[in-house]
Amino acid sequence: MLALNEGSGEDTIRDKMHAELGITATDFATTPVAPTAYAYISHMYYQLNEVNPQAAVAGLLPCYWLYAQIGAPLAKLTSPKPLYQAFFDAYASDDFTTSTNQMLDLVNQTAAASSPDVQTQMATAFKRSAVYESHFWQMAYQKERW
Repeated sequence: MLALNEGSGEDTIRDKMHAELGITATDFATTPVAPTAYAYISHMYYQLNEVNPQAAVAGLLPCYWLYAQIGAPLAKLTSPKPLYQAFFDAYASDDFTTSTNQMLDLVNQTAAASSPDVQTQMATAFKRSAVYESHFWQMAYQKERW
């Protein structure tokens, strides 16, 4: 439920950004998913469907944690672009910080209740997702395409 609720908040932020940038729903729906994003999505489906739900939960954590860690210091700066400032502010907000802390707690509680083998799978999923997050930012910067 935590992940589902967070997604709706991010959708609202993205919808506002898309509108300001003139990106239509059709543009969004017809743009192919970039290779790195496709790999990241596939990784998450693999964790959930082929490894276990615990690994999937751990694999979600870098998205929260890295956005919170990147957003907080950027929000303290003032961007000359209001659109960018809104993005930074959203990920430095109390709501997002609370969601991130809830996600950290969920992963820690899940790990504590799991066997050593499952804990290893969770750590692997987390590390791979952290690498994908890094590649995700680079993909956007380079405007990666197939």
